[in-house]
Amino acid sequence: MNVFQENAMWMEEIFKDHVKKEKFAQKNWKKEHGYIMDEIHEMEEKLKKIDAEKEKICRKSDEVKAAAPKPKKHQPPPVPLTTSGMIGWRSTDPRYNLEKYKKSNKNHCKGDIVAKLKWPREGI
Repeated sequence: MNVFQENAMWMEEIFKDHVKKEKFAQKNWKKEHGYIMDEIHEMEEKLKKIDAEKEKICRKSDEVKAAAPKPKKHQPPPVPLTTSGMIGWRSTDPRYNLEKYKKSNKNHCKGDIVAKLKWPREGI
């Protein structure tokens, strides 16, 4: 017998051993790990109940949305024909005002650089 034939015989024995172990594991899987399937079935039932509740809530929210008054959409002013007309073309409309709150005389920063450097206010 040469080395290749012995190697083939060893490989066959190893393969037979693997098949034997797989069959044993297959027979004993339900006994050892069957509880996992029970947990999965319970979880699926809970998810079906949650999904049914979600559908009820979604239907109610759709009814509320349908009954709610829809806000009016305002028509924006037409775009100016010239580029010089584009400068400030929306600033006259109070809806596009960037200053939502009253302007205050106080500076929003912690310190006033003009006062610290004792510069005249007109120079700014």
